[in-house]
Amino acid sequence: MKAYEIQGKSLEHIKQVERKKPEINSNEVLVKIKAALLNYRDYMIAKGFYRVDLSYPIIPLSDGAG
Repeated sequence: MKAYEIQGKSLEHIKQVERKKPEINSNEVLVKIKAALLNYRDYMIAKGFYRVDLSYPIIPLSDGAG
């Protein structure tokens, strides 16, 4: 499946990657995303100004619908 990752502290570090479909447990659900929104929080994370203690890669997604 395709995903976008923030791989470092700049907008140039946002990359599209291919990931393996996650396996889920009996108490979990897998949601197929139909629409996504990146907002100012995602931008601040990508720039390194929000929660500077985060470890990379990070998948940005503040709002989504499946």
